Amino acid sequence: MRQLIITSTFLLLILSGASIVGAQAPTGSFTVNRGKSDDINAAIEQAISQANYVIRPILRGRLRHTNPLHNTVSISHTGGKFTIRFDIQPAMTSPDTGAQVKFTDLYQETFELSTQLNGSSLVQTLRGEDQTTISTFRLSANRLKISVTVQSPSLPKPLTYALVYDGTAQAARPRANRPGAKRN
Repeated sequence: MRQLIITSTFLLLILSGASIVGAQAPTGSFTVNRGKSDDINAAIEQAISQANYVIRPILRGRLRHTNPLHNTVSISHTGGKFTIRFDIQPAMTSPDTGAQVKFTDLYQETFELSTQLNGSSLVQTLRGEDQTTISTFRLSANRLKISVTVQSPSLPKPLTYALVYDGTAQAARPRANRPGAKRN
């Protein structure tokens, strides 16, 4: 009898669209902590060190252009969408389901953008013509850590680095992604 009650309650929760376990997404405004962040230029040099010496300057220039150190980042979650903005760059807004949308950056380059909550980490993927950048945002107290991996057929190995931002954090609880779940 008890098993029947537990199963029935669980089924009612699912059918009503209630979130049983709400994962917390990192949201808030943050400022770079240069002392705790990796040196992006050193990470670039390490990633291109095994490339042909003729194409190394081209790779270096492209990676420096696409991987600047931003002073600020803000993250919000409203209406089933995440919005991430670095400095004065255009806001990157995409559904929290991981669905891809087109995004055009400050330099008019177009990317496929997706953002999805993975446990307590927010994973953003930017797919461009010649590279894919995966940024994982993790929040601990008021400190945001962004782990970045850049993959490209032109790179002998992926570019990886981590940035740390301090600031004011808020925990957002997006609804679980389930068929039939209502969104605000």
